Amino acid sequence: MKKVRSQKSEVRTLRSVGIVCAVLLGVLALLSSCQLINELYDNTDQPSGKGAGNVPRVVATSPLLADLLLDDDTLADGIQATASIAFDEYMDPSAMAAPNITVLNTSVGTPVGGLTLTYGPGARTLYFRCDNWQSNSAYLVTLSSNAIRNLQGTPLDGNSNQRMDSTPSDDFLTTFYTSGSGSANCVPTVPPRIAFIAPDTGRQDTALPDIRVGFTQMMDTTTLKDPNNLKLTTAGGTSLPLNLVQVYGLTLVVRPASPLPKGQVYYATLVCRNIKSNPPPSTPVFLRTLDGDGNGPGGDEPDYRWYFLCDSIEAPMVDSAVLVENHVQADFLQLMDTTTLGVGAVQVFDDQGFVPGDIHCSVTYEGVTRLDYFFQRAVGYPVRFSISHLAKSVNGTMLDGNSNGVGGETTDDYRIELTP
Repeated sequence: MKKVRSQKSEVRTLRSVGIVCAVLLGVLALLSSCQLINELYDNTDQPSGKGAGNVPRVVATSPLLADLLLDDDTLADGIQATASIAFDEYMDPSAMAAPNITVLNTSVGTPVGGLTLTYGPGARTLYFRCDNWQSNSAYLVTLSSNAIRNLQGTPLDGNSNQRMDSTPSDDFLTTFYTSGSGSANCVPTVPPRIAFIAPDTGRQDTALPDIRVGFTQMMDTTTLKDPNNLKLTTAGGTSLPLNLVQVYGLTLVVRPASPLPKGQVYYATLVCRNIKSNPPPSTPVFLRTLDGDGNGPGGDEPDYRWYFLCDSIEAPMVDSAVLVENHVQADFLQLMDTTTLGVGAVQVFDDQGFVPGDIHCSVTYEGVTRLDYFFQRAVGYPVRFSISHLAKSVNGTMLDGNSNGVGGETTDDYRIELTP
């Protein structure tokens, strides 16, 4: 009997605990639901430090960029559908109205009428609905950054570059299309950018190289043909004439009018603010200028500048560096000027600091320089081994530590960590 009473007592205790847990869970659920409703609480899917210190951004759109707007009711005539834009912060509801928000049918160049704009403050989402979207059409949605703000008054960062560029550069743009059309008919929402350059920062051995620039969008060829918009200069700033070889929408090719002297670095410069795209009709004008720095439209675009080395002599490189007992052994790919491989140009460090050493250079059976750095004290690991970019080959060219073919750049120091 005592055993039975003990079991019943345990049952009663467990029931009491269960009731308490249920009550606690109910309270937590109630608090959780209140937290979702009350916008003054932190929201876990928002960035930390939200508020006036942050610039609000768009985090999602429906449809996705240049995607299909689905009809809500395929059985009814016409296209009835709701599109949406979600933000990462709570926005000012009073700004979510025309003319701060516009929708343009870019296929015909006319604004969409009969729009119903709704902002869900809890969801931080703008909804815009039309019961008569036109088929065979593409649409451009624009949110004015001068008007769309968060609750702290910070303007919308429409191009998501964490900078307040003001309208129109910071306007948020998105596109979609309806049945019968396609993504190819949607206008660009970003400016043109540089797709490639050649010769890139590196070495090339012809005296009359083709200088090529590729673009991400079809360009206005009149701006590409202007000789003032692509310049070639020596390292000292002397301008060199160029001949136009080829130009079409996506590519510009020029060539030096005279052979380039070897052994020199040359600089090419694109004047981005003068180079324009040739976009479809209804594309915002501010999106035409070449975005040379790749951070979105805004302000006066800086020039895009790069360089290349014209030389038939390869810059020296380190082939390998390994630990061998009490020293580091490094092999080059060329014969080196050993007078440039002294203490200061070659260094070793460990967890205690600089490791003094004796440097010995020799020539391998492959005809290249081998450097041995013998430690003058016991070392800890890893060992950090470096050779200065000022080290030279017997041809007088400096070390190419980053393998781009130029040599002698401040980024050309050879560095490696070694362990036994």
